[in-house]
Amino acid sequence: MKTISLFLVLLAFGFGETEAQSLVKPNFAASSHPVTIDRVLKTDTSFVVQITLENKLPNGYFCAGKEIVLKDIVSDKKIQMNHAEGVPVCPEVYHFKWVGEKLQFSLYFPVVDTTVRYADIIEVCNENCLVINGLILDQKLNLLIDRGYDAYTHENLSLALESFQAAINHYPDYPYGFMYGNVIRILLEEKNVKEAKQWAQKLKDSRINDKYSVLRQLYEEKGFSIE
Repeated sequence: MKTISLFLVLLAFGFGETEAQSLVKPNFAASSHPVTIDRVLKTDTSFVVQITLENKLPNGYFCAGKEIVLKDIVSDKKIQMNHAEGVPVCPEVYHFKWVGEKLQFSLYFPVVDTTVRYADIIEVCNENCLVINGLILDQKLNLLIDRGYDAYTHENLSLALESFQAAINHYPDYPYGFMYGNVIRILLEEKNVKEAKQWAQKLKDSRINDKYSVLRQLYEEKGFSIE
């Protein structure tokens, strides 16, 4: 997961022409654990999410619960995981050997309908449950976000701003607010406080699930508030 002074989101390269059923490093809004999603594979028989988890704790350990669901954010339909590979199933655990060690594993689900554009991955358990919110499966949205981050990295703030604004405008049903956060942060870097406040108000008035968390993060990091 990369940090470029914006909200944390992974780069995505979209579904490639030579590997039509593979999505590399798709974006997502937030996660409970320090993970990257390396790849999403779609086959005739399964939907596979390949994940890398980085250990951040001395004596850290991890296991995959028996019940993990992939939830279509738009329809609320839940799909139960078939099995996991590369990680012990609870109560068996993998004990990390050092801080920074990475564990790669895969979650296997039944075939997912091609109309599913965004999904949450939710481990159903009592504590320390793995949750990945807002996984983006839509190629065009991933490419817009990718363009925004690439432009920002190359200090092209106008193109970065245009890309994130286009992502918001073209995908109004995406329910997480990191793209709003990126727009506001770029506007603040451009010293355009008036428009930043307009976008913050737009976020506050929206139905975005984590809007108050995004606004709070802006306040804590930048002292920025619309109040």
